[in-house]
Amino acid sequence: MMVDVDPVLEALWMKTLQSWSEDERHKALIAYCREVNVLDEAARRYRTVVDGQAEGIESTPEVIEDAKKRLAGVAIIAVATLQADRTEPGAPAMHRKVRLAGYVVFLLIMGLLAYAVSPALRGD
Repeated sequence: MMVDVDPVLEALWMKTLQSWSEDERHKALIAYCREVNVLDEAARRYRTVVDGQAEGIESTPEVIEDAKKRLAGVAIIAVATLQADRTEPGAPAMHRKVRLAGYVVFLLIMGLLAYAVSPALRGD
């Protein structure tokens, strides 16, 4: 099975590993993953650091602890993103009802206008 490799994600991850203590690198990585909707990939990569399986960085206790915090942050962002994208179950039905009511009011107004103008059109 061939997996598509995102070169931007790969570059951001490599820069993050090379300068682990730079908070801006982590922020850029997570922001990019959120933008392209691959927060799960960011979480997977931080998990490899926590598990000591990441290539390119030594998993010291400090790095592992930091990776756990980053992993928790990614999870919070993912949940917040899901909640923000979620719509209420009754929203579309409510929109239909409001639209239908608008059509009914429009038709009533048009009927009243036609009734009011009809004597003028007949020459009464």
